[in-house]
Amino acid sequence: MRRRRPPDEILVTLRGRLEGLPARSPERQRLILGCADLHGVSIATIYRALRDQFRPRALHRSDRGRPRKLPQREMERFCELVAAMKLRTTNLKNRHLSTGRAIELLIEHGAAVNASDKWEHRTPLKMAADEDVRQLLIDAGGK
Repeated sequence: MRRRRPPDEILVTLRGRLEGLPARSPERQRLILGCADLHGVSIATIYRALRDQFRPRALHRSDRGRPRKLPQREMERFCELVAAMKLRTTNLKNRHLSTGRAIELLIEHGAAVNASDKWEHRTPLKMAADEDVRQLLIDAGGK
């Protein structure tokens, strides 16, 4: 069974009742035990919920803005390849390959890269999230 936490309204009411009682009062213990029984959780869960109720929470993950699936360097290189593919597929009407399709092609088939006048074939990349690549391109100033 999944552990559940009592609703916030119940915790606020319980906190209000507990504040009026002395620290070592047996009535406090009865209130906590009654609340735990009513909601089908342990006493420790009630205490944890009371402790965590007004604790500030982080708004974002600690690794926000950094790619999770590939290292930063590999992701930047991948974005460079996507941008290069879009440039190379631009026609006279200034139409080009979509970002999503360029990412699909790179993931599925890899790319041939010209490194110092020598063409090398790069193997397909294992995993790169479409949204991660798009966001990195947007952050770098591309479309």
